[in-house]
Amino acid sequence: MAFDTRFAEYFDFSEDDLIANRVGQISPRQKDRLGQEDTLESLDLGCALFILLAIGIIGLVICGLVFNIRVYLDTFLSALPFLLPIGLLLMGIILYVNHLGRRERRQKYPMPVSALRGEWSLEKVEGRSYDRHYVRIDGLRLKIPIMVYDILRGLAPQTPLVIYIESVWQKIVAMEFDDAEGIDS
Repeated sequence: MAFDTRFAEYFDFSEDDLIANRVGQISPRQKDRLGQEDTLESLDLGCALFILLAIGIIGLVICGLVFNIRVYLDTFLSALPFLLPIGLLLMGIILYVNHLGRRERRQKYPMPVSALRGEWSLEKVEGRSYDRHYVRIDGLRLKIPIMVYDILRGLAPQTPLVIYIESVWQKIVAMEFDDAEGIDS
């Protein structure tokens, strides 16, 4: 296996982390980093939901000032016994589907870290404000930074590559060439 410092820099892993990944384990440092990323993603989602809630409340207040607020309040209170069970049912469905997805991923990737090998290809999805870059390997489409995309774009698709993913959330924790022939600095 060939350790590449460029991959180590972009995915923030060390040789010790890579040694743990090779035996299907996640290093404590990688576990902490993934926990921080999950916290940031949760905070982003929480902020987005808070903003949507604030916009909704502001909209209701404006409608209440323009129109009769008593009518809106009465309608909301009379609909509450129906909205609450529907909301709980939707939340239960979302949690159940999420549980099924996790169980399926655990069955496919039983180790904390799984090594993906095989033919790989690159994909670029153009967006309005920025592009997203992906690598496809072993049936998965994994998001990668543009710098890694540029490195891989300069390689032949036959270059043996090993991508280590955290099995539950399928995030890349490390990447390396399968042998020394793929290294071109």
